[in-house]
Amino acid sequence: MSKRTRDGGMTWRQRAQARSHVARLWLALPVAILGPALWAGGCNRQRGALARGSTVEVQMVGLRFVPSAVTIPPGTTVVWVNRDNTAHTSTSDGWRKSKNQADEWNSFPLSPGQTFARQFDTRGTFPYYCMVHPYMQGVVTVQ
Repeated sequence: MSKRTRDGGMTWRQRAQARSHVARLWLALPVAILGPALWAGGCNRQRGALARGSTVEVQMVGLRFVPSAVTIPPGTTVVWVNRDNTAHTSTSDGWRKSKNQADEWNSFPLSPGQTFARQFDTRGTFPYYCMVHPYMQGVVTVQ
């Protein structure tokens, strides 16, 4: 005796497997569409030119800095906003060991919703990280 039914000759197990494959495809679709842009940094890139004295926002969300890299003109202020559910810092790589304290900073822990702002007047590349989560890293480039 066959386990086949009237709906296309599929068993209940075959129908369940087919539904599972369709569900996986629907879940994979956003990754396939957005994935290349995210991995290439397309969603993190800054758009348009900034004027001197502008403000740029960097969000702390999902245990990362978004955008992770910003390029700004001298005189621009970067504002870090903690939109995560845990504390984070914005700390320059050379903080504590630098002889030029003018180019170094540490926000100390920011609770969710808090902000930290710093104006960049000197040209250069300024890598930073979160002291609480050292794998969170970013860079400010002043050109």
